[in-house]
Amino acid sequence: MKIALLISTLMLVTKLSGQESEQKRLPLPVALFSAGSFGDFDSAKVIPMSLRRGLMENKTNISFIVDTPKLCPPEFTNVIANTNLFSSVEKKLLTEIPLVYASVTTNSGPPNSVFLGCGKESWPLTEHYRYAIFQLTNFNAQVKVFFVERHKGSEAWISDKKEWLIYRDSSGSGYDVSFFDNGSIQSFRQFKHNQLNGIWADFDGDHCSAWMRFIGGRAFGNWLVWNRSGSLYMEAEFKLPFDFIGQIDFSP
Repeated sequence: MKIALLISTLMLVTKLSGQESEQKRLPLPVALFSAGSFGDFDSAKVIPMSLRRGLMENKTNISFIVDTPKLCPPEFTNVIANTNLFSSVEKKLLTEIPLVYASVTTNSGPPNSVFLGCGKESWPLTEHYRYAIFQLTNFNAQVKVFFVERHKGSEAWISDKKEWLIYRDSSGSGYDVSFFDNGSIQSFRQFKHNQLNGIWADFDGDHCSAWMRFIGGRAFGNWLVWNRSGSLYMEAEFKLPFDFIGQIDFSP
């Protein structure tokens, strides 16, 4: 079966969530999957070997339903207004996030927040990042916003465009969001007690390009991928909670 999953910009899942061990706290690649075939899953070089092996070993738990692009059934229409995919609370959050963080800079946070400090991180095989931390004044939560550090020769400067952010309350619950250059959401991950829990979604403009849910750090239920025309490119189902992130080897 054809698989094309573009789980984009997951640089924030393991390094920052605390869900994985210290050895695995590296950013996920921009795309985990490219076009491949489930029939020759073993030799699909584009799929990380550790995840490919995990999926193959769990074939009784994972059903791949769609093998070619097909007209998307109404229940899977890939917009945030679709209540089969997003609850009213999730829809409200996804709508508000680009507005709330539209004007965030390295020293100016979202409304009702105070600046706590800044820092720098360098990840193997990726960019150098500067971040700013803000404490919300109306809720016991912090936001950590990342900006790319640009270099030209010996000069360095910080991009004025935010790359992604991490929002966590005192219980370790919240979300990770990455952004396109225009400020719209590129990827959205929900957390509860520092574990993936809730929506895992990627976006292409106003439409969802990939979607699944996590419960207690494990993928469960439908796993959907759409192409740009809105056709359903892949539909899969995790019949039992699946350790999706744990299958990936993050060694450099």
